[in-house]
Amino acid sequence: MMLIVFPGSDRFQAPAPAPILAAPLQELRGYWEALREDGRAPFRSQINPRGMEGALAGAFIVERVAPSVARFRIAGALIGDLVGCDPRGMPMSVLFDPRGRAQMGADVEQVFTGPALLELRLEAERGLGRSALAAQALLLPLRNDMGETDLAIGCLALSGEPGRRARRFFAASSTVTPLLAGGGEVRGKAGRHVAEPLPLVEGFAEPATVFSPPSAERSYLRLVRD
Repeated sequence: MMLIVFPGSDRFQAPAPAPILAAPLQELRGYWEALREDGRAPFRSQINPRGMEGALAGAFIVERVAPSVARFRIAGALIGDLVGCDPRGMPMSVLFDPRGRAQMGADVEQVFTGPALLELRLEAERGLGRSALAAQALLLPLRNDMGETDLAIGCLALSGEPGRRARRFFAASSTVTPLLAGGGEVRGKAGRHVAEPLPLVEGFAEPATVFSPPSAERSYLRLVRD
Protein backbone atom coordinates (compact mmCIF):
# COMPACT_ATOMS: atom_id res chain seq x y z
CA MET A 1 0.00 0.00 0.00
CA MET A 2 1.36 3.43 -0.95
CA LEU A 3 1.73 6.04 1.82
CA ILE A 4 1.68 9.78 1.25
CA VAL A 5 3.87 12.16 3.28
CA PHE A 6 2.68 15.76 3.47
CA PRO A 7 5.48 18.39 3.49
CA GLY A 8 6.22 19.73 6.94
CA SER A 9 4.36 16.92 8.64
CA ASP A 10 5.38 13.59 10.09
CA ARG A 11 1.92 12.19 9.59
CA PHE A 12 1.23 9.50 7.03
CA GLN A 13 -2.04 9.09 5.20
CA ALA A 14 -3.10 6.26 2.93
CA PRO A 15 -4.94 7.18 -0.28
CA ALA A 16 -8.70 6.78 -0.16
CA PRO A 17 -9.84 3.45 -1.61
CA ALA A 18 -11.83 3.48 -4.84
CA PRO A 19 -15.59 3.39 -4.21
CA ILE A 20 -17.08 -0.09 -4.48
CA LEU A 21 -19.84 -0.63 -7.01
CA ALA A 22 -23.27 -1.35 -5.56
CA ALA A 23 -24.28 -5.02 -5.70
CA PRO A 24 -26.80 -4.66 -8.59
CA LEU A 25 -24.17 -2.88 -10.69
CA GLN A 26 -21.61 -5.57 -9.93
CA GLU A 27 -24.09 -8.23 -11.00
CA LEU A 28 -24.83 -6.46 -14.28
CA ARG A 29 -21.14 -5.88 -14.99
CA GLY A 30 -20.29 -9.52 -14.32
CA TYR A 31 -23.11 -10.76 -16.54
CA TRP A 32 -22.15 -8.35 -19.34
CA GLU A 33 -18.48 -9.38 -19.14
CA ALA A 34 -19.44 -13.06 -19.36
CA LEU A 35 -21.23 -12.40 -22.68
CA ARG A 36 -18.29 -10.67 -24.36
CA GLU A 37 -16.38 -12.44 -27.10
CA ASP A 38 -12.93 -11.33 -28.32
CA GLY A 39 -13.17 -8.27 -26.08
CA ARG A 40 -16.15 -6.86 -27.96
CA ALA A 41 -19.49 -5.63 -26.61
CA PRO A 42 -22.24 -8.29 -26.44
CA PHE A 43 -25.22 -8.31 -28.77
CA ARG A 44 -28.59 -7.09 -27.53
CA SER A 45 -30.07 -10.43 -28.53
CA GLN A 46 -27.78 -12.19 -26.03
CA ILE A 47 -29.30 -10.39 -23.04
CA ASN A 48 -31.42 -12.70 -20.90
CA PRO A 49 -32.85 -11.01 -17.77
CA ARG A 50 -32.66 -14.32 -15.91
CA GLY A 51 -28.90 -13.88 -15.85
CA MET A 52 -29.13 -10.60 -13.91
CA GLU A 53 -32.25 -10.98 -11.77
CA GLY A 54 -30.73 -9.10 -8.84
CA ALA A 55 -30.31 -5.99 -10.98
CA LEU A 56 -33.66 -5.90 -12.78
CA ALA A 57 -35.41 -3.26 -10.66
CA GLY A 58 -32.90 -0.59 -11.64
CA ALA A 59 -31.92 -1.98 -15.04
CA PHE A 60 -32.65 -0.35 -18.39
CA ILE A 61 -31.75 -0.44 -22.07
CA VAL A 62 -31.31 2.75 -24.06
CA GLU A 63 -30.95 3.40 -27.78
CA ARG A 64 -28.90 6.15 -29.38
CA VAL A 65 -31.30 8.16 -31.54
CA ALA A 66 -29.12 11.24 -32.17
CA PRO A 67 -25.69 12.52 -31.10
CA SER A 68 -25.64 12.70 -27.27
CA VAL A 69 -29.28 11.58 -27.10
CA ALA A 70 -30.39 8.14 -25.90
CA ARG A 71 -33.95 7.09 -25.17
CA PHE A 72 -35.28 4.34 -22.93
CA ARG A 73 -36.45 1.20 -24.69
CA ILE A 74 -36.87 -0.84 -21.52
CA ALA A 75 -36.70 0.28 -17.89
CA GLY A 76 -37.11 -1.39 -14.50
CA ALA A 77 -39.61 -0.31 -11.86
CA LEU A 78 -37.07 1.87 -10.04
CA ILE A 79 -36.57 4.08 -13.10
CA GLY A 80 -40.31 4.58 -13.44
CA ASP A 81 -40.59 5.54 -9.77
CA LEU A 82 -37.87 8.19 -10.13
CA VAL A 83 -39.36 9.67 -13.31
CA GLY A 84 -42.93 9.45 -12.06
CA CYS A 85 -44.28 7.61 -15.12
CA ASP A 86 -43.46 4.90 -17.64
CA PRO A 87 -40.14 6.11 -19.11
CA ARG A 88 -40.16 4.00 -22.27
CA GLY A 89 -39.55 6.24 -25.27
CA MET A 90 -38.36 9.11 -23.09
CA PRO A 91 -34.78 10.45 -23.28
CA MET A 92 -32.38 9.24 -20.63
CA SER A 93 -31.78 12.89 -19.74
CA VAL A 94 -35.09 13.00 -17.82
CA LEU A 95 -33.19 11.49 -14.90
CA PHE A 96 -30.82 14.45 -14.70
CA ASP A 97 -30.96 18.07 -13.63
CA PRO A 98 -31.20 20.34 -16.71
CA ARG A 99 -27.98 22.14 -15.74
CA GLY A 100 -25.96 18.94 -16.13
CA ARG A 101 -27.62 17.39 -19.15
CA ALA A 102 -25.14 18.67 -21.73
CA GLN A 103 -22.15 17.07 -20.00
CA MET A 104 -24.14 13.94 -19.30
CA GLY A 105 -25.05 13.68 -22.98
CA ALA A 106 -21.38 13.98 -23.93
CA ASP A 107 -20.44 11.17 -21.53
CA VAL A 108 -23.24 8.92 -22.76
CA GLU A 109 -22.22 9.57 -26.37
CA GLN A 110 -18.80 8.05 -25.66
CA VAL A 111 -20.45 4.78 -24.63
CA PHE A 112 -21.69 4.38 -28.21
CA THR A 113 -18.86 5.95 -30.21
CA GLY A 114 -15.92 4.58 -28.19
CA PRO A 115 -17.37 2.23 -27.35
CA ALA A 116 -16.78 2.71 -23.66
CA LEU A 117 -18.06 1.98 -20.17
CA LEU A 118 -19.58 4.82 -18.15
CA GLU A 119 -19.68 4.84 -14.36
CA LEU A 120 -21.52 7.62 -12.53
CA ARG A 121 -21.72 8.82 -8.94
CA LEU A 122 -24.91 10.81 -8.59
CA GLU A 123 -26.53 13.17 -6.10
CA ALA A 124 -30.21 14.06 -6.22
CA GLU A 125 -31.63 17.54 -5.96
CA ARG A 126 -32.94 18.46 -2.52
CA GLY A 127 -35.91 20.50 -1.41
CA LEU A 128 -39.26 20.29 0.28
CA GLY A 129 -40.20 16.62 0.50
CA ARG A 130 -36.90 15.61 -1.08
CA SER A 131 -34.40 14.12 1.37
CA ALA A 132 -30.74 13.35 0.68
CA LEU A 133 -30.41 10.74 -2.05
CA ALA A 134 -27.30 9.36 -3.71
CA ALA A 135 -26.98 6.84 -6.51
CA GLN A 136 -24.54 4.92 -8.65
CA ALA A 137 -25.11 4.17 -12.30
CA LEU A 138 -23.37 1.99 -14.85
CA LEU A 139 -23.84 2.09 -18.63
CA LEU A 140 -22.41 -0.64 -20.87
CA PRO A 141 -22.46 -0.79 -24.69
CA LEU A 142 -24.41 -3.36 -26.69
CA ARG A 143 -24.42 -4.19 -30.39
CA ASN A 144 -27.54 -4.55 -32.49
CA ASP A 145 -28.02 -7.48 -34.91
CA MET A 146 -26.04 -5.63 -37.59
CA GLY A 147 -23.05 -5.20 -35.29
CA GLU A 148 -23.57 -1.48 -34.65
CA THR A 149 -23.03 -0.17 -31.14
CA ASP A 150 -26.18 1.94 -30.88
CA LEU A 151 -27.61 0.32 -27.73
CA ALA A 152 -26.52 0.23 -24.12
CA ILE A 153 -27.61 -1.59 -20.99
CA GLY A 154 -27.40 0.11 -17.65
CA CYS A 155 -28.38 -0.05 -14.02
CA LEU A 156 -29.10 2.49 -11.30
CA ALA A 157 -28.72 1.75 -7.59
CA LEU A 158 -29.91 4.12 -4.85
CA SER A 159 -28.54 4.97 -1.44
CA GLY A 160 -31.45 6.54 0.41
CA GLU A 161 -35.19 6.83 -0.03
CA PRO A 162 -36.46 8.60 -3.16
CA GLY A 163 -39.81 9.57 -1.66
CA ARG A 164 -43.01 9.99 -3.64
CA ARG A 165 -41.97 12.88 -5.87
CA ALA A 166 -39.99 12.63 -9.08
CA ARG A 167 -36.25 13.06 -8.54
CA ARG A 168 -33.50 14.44 -10.77
CA PHE A 169 -29.77 13.85 -10.39
CA PHE A 170 -26.55 15.65 -11.14
CA ALA A 171 -23.22 13.85 -11.55
CA ALA A 172 -20.82 14.15 -8.64
CA SER A 173 -18.30 12.24 -10.77
CA SER A 174 -18.17 10.30 -14.02
CA THR A 175 -15.63 7.79 -15.31
CA VAL A 176 -15.41 6.81 -18.97
CA THR A 177 -13.35 3.69 -19.69
CA PRO A 178 -12.64 2.69 -23.33
CA LEU A 179 -13.77 -0.85 -24.04
CA LEU A 180 -10.50 -1.80 -25.74
CA ALA A 181 -7.07 -0.21 -25.75
CA GLY A 182 -6.03 1.44 -28.99
CA GLY A 183 -9.37 2.93 -29.98
CA GLY A 184 -11.81 0.14 -29.24
CA GLU A 185 -14.17 -1.46 -31.73
CA VAL A 186 -15.02 -0.06 -35.11
CA ARG A 187 -18.60 1.15 -34.87
CA GLY A 188 -20.90 -0.28 -37.49
CA LYS A 189 -18.74 -3.27 -38.43
CA ALA A 190 -20.52 -5.51 -40.91
CA GLY A 191 -21.89 -8.87 -39.91
CA ARG A 192 -25.14 -10.25 -38.58
CA HIS A 193 -25.60 -12.10 -35.33
CA VAL A 194 -28.39 -14.61 -34.90
CA ALA A 195 -28.90 -15.82 -31.34
CA GLU A 196 -30.94 -18.71 -30.00
CA PRO A 197 -34.26 -17.56 -28.48
CA LEU A 198 -34.02 -17.05 -24.71
CA PRO A 199 -36.85 -16.99 -22.15
CA LEU A 200 -37.42 -13.43 -20.96
CA VAL A 201 -38.66 -12.14 -17.65
CA GLU A 202 -42.00 -10.34 -17.91
CA GLY A 203 -41.61 -6.62 -17.24
CA PHE A 204 -38.14 -6.34 -18.79
CA ALA A 205 -38.79 -7.90 -22.18
CA GLU A 206 -39.56 -5.79 -25.22
CA PRO A 207 -42.97 -6.45 -26.76
CA ALA A 208 -42.76 -9.13 -29.42
CA THR A 209 -44.44 -8.89 -32.78
CA VAL A 210 -46.37 -12.07 -33.51
CA PHE A 211 -46.44 -13.25 -37.10
CA SER A 212 -49.57 -15.12 -38.19
CA PRO A 213 -49.20 -16.95 -41.53
CA PRO A 214 -52.19 -16.85 -43.87
CA SER A 215 -54.60 -19.73 -43.63
CA ALA A 216 -54.01 -22.58 -46.06
CA GLU A 217 -57.74 -23.32 -46.28
CA ARG A 218 -58.43 -20.64 -48.85
CA SER A 219 -56.30 -19.54 -51.77
CA TYR A 220 -56.53 -15.94 -52.95
CA LEU A 221 -54.49 -16.59 -56.11
CA ARG A 222 -55.46 -18.84 -58.98
CA LEU A 223 -53.34 -20.02 -61.86
CA VAL A 224 -55.06 -19.49 -65.19
CA ARG A 225 -53.87 -21.35 -68.28
CA ASP A 226 -54.72 -20.27 -71.81
